[in-house]
Amino acid sequence: MNTEILIPTIHGANICVHGVTTAKTNIHFDWHIHNECEMYLCLDGKEIFYVHGKEYALTKGDIFFVNEYVPHKTFTYKGTTGFLIQFSADSSLDETNKLLRRHSNFSGCSEFILKSGTEANASLHQCLIEIIEENTHRQKAYTQHIKAAMQKIIAILYRNGILYEPEEFLQNKQLIRFLPVIEYINVHCCEKLSLSDVSSILHIDNAHFCRIFKEAMNTSFIKYLNFVRICKAEKLLLETDKTISEISAQTGFSSPSYFTETFKQNKFCSPLVYRKMKKR
Repeated sequence: MNTEILIPTIHGANICVHGVTTAKTNIHFDWHIHNECEMYLCLDGKEIFYVHGKEYALTKGDIFFVNEYVPHKTFTYKGTTGFLIQFSADSSLDETNKLLRRHSNFSGCSEFILKSGTEANASLHQCLIEIIEENTHRQKAYTQHIKAAMQKIIAILYRNGILYEPEEFLQNKQLIRFLPVIEYINVHCCEKLSLSDVSSILHIDNAHFCRIFKEAMNTSFIKYLNFVRICKAEKLLLETDKTISEISAQTGFSSPSYFTETFKQNKFCSPLVYRKMKKR
């Protein structure tokens, strides 16, 4: 499994516009994963996406969506012309919602094909064509136009139930109960947090807390705590020149080796590789 690390092409946004390409030969892109959503428009020819044991064949006009953190592979037939864009859908969310969305399976469909001729396809097709034209001609304020088109794409995905809005997944009663705990973890994650510290927020014993936390979050307290710490470490890796040891200590990990191991589990690559690729 290869980890693909997005390098933004639009200043001030986590958006990578790959542009329009035509395959000169048959191209097989093996299993890979990335933190961002992916959308592909088949302009001509035939493209195949493989996700979760299913095969999706795209022909002219079809659009395919792959959600964040979803392993997939592709096969492009010779002569196929297509347009690919990768993006994060959480830029307008607050910190708690971003972390919940990234960590849990609350973000929407893992994959979705929008066949040519449907209303949703027509709306997305218009936005994608606008992005292609703006990225090609690059007239004044073209990045603002691309960002605006991207926001409309996300809105269309929300409207069609392909992505879920924060209000939808926060209506889970178990999750609502844990919001004070989640917000506390998000703020104090880099400190030495114990199970007793967080279970006391809900005034329940440790064993009961562990059981219902896993039911609500589909993970253990320790795994969620480490996930939030890794998110903090990402920023330090990209925005500072601090060493792995310094970042490990600053984000609450007991040792650099444990930090590196946990980072690989969450990001599918080492902290140093992540920093190198993102700063390339």
